[in-house]
Amino acid sequence: MKKTLIVAAVCSLISLCSVTCYALTPQQVIDLKKAGVSDNTIQMMIEQEEKAKDPYATMGTKEIKDKDGNTVVIYTTGKSTDPDDEEAKKVEKAWEMLRNITIKQKR
Repeated sequence: MKKTLIVAAVCSLISLCSVTCYALTPQQVIDLKKAGVSDNTIQMMIEQEEKAKDPYATMGTKEIKDKDGNTVVIYTTGKSTDPDDEEAKKVEKAWEMLRNITIKQKR
């Protein structure tokens, strides 16, 4: 029970600071291992931090600063994690067809 509580607390802390924290330090990983957190859970936490770097990777609303310092709101449904995603294949095929299209005007 105590182990589950520690894991839940650590995951909650990581998710709360994932916007500002981008990497687990080696000491944090050691502390998590000492607390009994599994390798799979630590790996999942690292992957979540990586996704937090890319504002388009996860579903939701993100506020980022552009190069001029203006706040930009990004609305996204997230990226597909399935490499065999049929919808993504269809979209890519449609874009490929559009890239190769030539439009001639009749006069």
